[in-house]
Amino acid sequence: LPPDLPFRATGSRLRRFVRPSPPCDLYLVGTAHVSRASSDDVRRVVSSVHPDCLFLELCAGRLAVLDPPAPAPPAKTSLSASVRGLRDSGLSAPGALAAALLSNVQDGYGDELGIAVGEEFRTAYDGAGPRCRVVLGDRPVMVTLLRAWESLNLWGRIRLVLALLWSTWRRPSEEEIRAWLEKAMEDGDVLTKSIEEMTRSFPTIRKTLIDERDQYMAAKLQQVADNGARRIVVVVGAGHCPGIAKIITEEQEEAPSTRLASVLGTKKWKTTDEAIRPFITHFSEIAPPVKSS
Repeated sequence: LPPDLPFRATGSRLRRFVRPSPPCDLYLVGTAHVSRASSDDVRRVVSSVHPDCLFLELCAGRLAVLDPPAPAPPAKTSLSASVRGLRDSGLSAPGALAAALLSNVQDGYGDELGIAVGEEFRTAYDGAGPRCRVVLGDRPVMVTLLRAWESLNLWGRIRLVLALLWSTWRRPSEEEIRAWLEKAMEDGDVLTKSIEEMTRSFPTIRKTLIDERDQYMAAKLQQVADNGARRIVVVVGAGHCPGIAKIITEEQEEAPSTRLASVLGTKKWKTTDEAIRPFITHFSEIAPPVKSS
């Protein structure tokens, strides 16, 4: 437990690291993506630490989770509309269907528990000070989905779509989800636990959806620290904490840009393409929230 925080996390993992050169305090908060306790932990960490940089496991394609909650629940996007949107972004029809089904399964967990998926990110963002830099630290979601899909052979792709269709059709109850959530948080967050269970049948899925993103986010953290951040609160799924912690505490022989290039290329997008190159050399920032007076 970080010695300068006056509470113990109840729904999250919490670790503090001190980076000697350049000097930087890093608070790593690992959450369950559908847990109100995790959101409460994030709120308390941000208000206690007063970071000069907030690092979120988000990319530009997932910024909608930071929008204020609507007075009335928004209409659900149909599965076919989700598939069309993903296809427009570059995924094949089967790949778009698999990605939409995976999102549908996770949203279903949130619906059963009465909490929006990723609420902890909005909580962290809303708590950021006016001078706090807000960094989107995750790899672009379309790159992740493409690399995951490309890692599977034809039979693997067919089996994955069938497994996700079954998970969408057979929804667990609230009691089942809560029991599973408690067990999942012993080892990681909900999405990571889902991916690890899937890994038993699809070994490459964990590499593309977890390990590569750990590498990406750790390299981005180094870029942020090298750019002057001195007190960083990092909000990620708990399943990413062990990998990120291992990378940032070990001596890295390769520069961040080299490590980033190794996890960004796809058959559709090369690392030399203009669409990908900025993700190697820069990190994405958004403005802090505007506080009402």
